[in-house]
Amino acid sequence: MKNSLIKLACIALVSLVSMHVSAAPDEKTIGKAIFKKAMGTGCYGCHAATSNPQIIKLIKAGTLNKASFSKTVKDGKGGMPAMASTFMTIKVKDKATKEKKTIKDWGYSEAKAMDAIYNYLKSK
Repeated sequence: MKNSLIKLACIALVSLVSMHVSAAPDEKTIGKAIFKKAMGTGCYGCHAATSNPQIIKLIKAGTLNKASFSKTVKDGKGGMPAMASTFMTIKVKDKATKEKKTIKDWGYSEAKAMDAIYNYLKSK
């Protein structure tokens, strides 16, 4: 009887833990969320406009490398404000569990989030 109760308790505990553990959304989902939601209007608010630099074209052409891109996003440049700390607070929903957390709470570092947006833009 005692062994049965211990086994049942272990099964219940494992079930509860597995219900609350979810993997972070994939890199593409994170990159897309940053591009669409940064500063409320998303990066595309400025960078998809014809009067502003075509960031996707620059990345795809190889004229904007990841190091330069990351520096500009982190520090700002010209009329563009520094964005890295802002986009870490964007909430992203996991498709499988429907759980919503900030990019930081999903376990992404600023560098990993920067890679996610750069790679997302490069894949477009």
